[in-house]
Amino acid sequence: FNVADCYRESGDFAKAEELLRTAFEGQTQTLGEDHPSTQKSRRDLAFVLWRNKKFDESVPLFEAAFKTDSEQLNPEDPKLYNTLYNLLVNYRDSRRFAEAAELAEKWLPQMSQYSEIAHADTKETYELAIGIYEKLEWFQKAEPLHRELANALKSSEGSESTKYANRLALLGKNLGYQKKYSRAEPVLQECLRIHQVAEPNGWSTLEVTKELATCMQNLKKFEPAEQTLLSLLKAIEQKSGSLPDHQSFRTQVKDQLIKLYQETGQEEKAELWK
Repeated sequence: FNVADCYRESGDFAKAEELLRTAFEGQTQTLGEDHPSTQKSRRDLAFVLWRNKKFDESVPLFEAAFKTDSEQLNPEDPKLYNTLYNLLVNYRDSRRFAEAAELAEKWLPQMSQYSEIAHADTKETYELAIGIYEKLEWFQKAEPLHRELANALKSSEGSESTKYANRLALLGKNLGYQKKYSRAEPVLQECLRIHQVAEPNGWSTLEVTKELATCMQNLKKFEPAEQTLLSLLKAIEQKSGSLPDHQSFRTQVKDQLIKLYQETGQEEKAELWK
């Protein structure tokens, strides 16, 4: 196994796969399917097969590994949730999103009982589940995970941290996708407040400002939305030399302002910006 690990760590996954196949087949025959050593080599082989994009082989191995882990390991054992994470990744990468979502929905509540949300492995699994839910447009299922991650970051990093603000931005977008604009607005306002203190004219600040303006526009708060968009366009011009994809972002904001003027019957103003 040490040789296979060396190949894997050096990035030679083809050679690692060859050695791990031999080891797994031998252990299966001599030790049995459920022996801990067989289980370890099953996980290792499945991981290498995943890296080699052989999902038709890696998925069944990770399914078998997770089934054995869930039957043999204590519910607080981190190895159980590591295998869960890897199986979710394999489902996602093989585009089996519905199966991934079903698995996450069943196991994440138990995971949260035995592992702090702020723990890196738990956080990664939550992030993965959010991505899967939102890929399926199951935004309502993703919302509580966003909230749990936001609360964890607020506790661990502080209420003024940009990490917390970035999570609030993602929560605000999620609420927007659900058309929960009245709930999204205060979340985005708090996010913007933090960013304005930390990086007044930073890219994240400008993006959140645009998201907040969209939210206000959907709530028919046209006057503050207009002022926000006009201020944003001015800030974009001031930062034009340092913004990624400056022209594209400016066009998006300008089109949003034109739409606002059209919605409110201000055709003359709309024409000025076309």
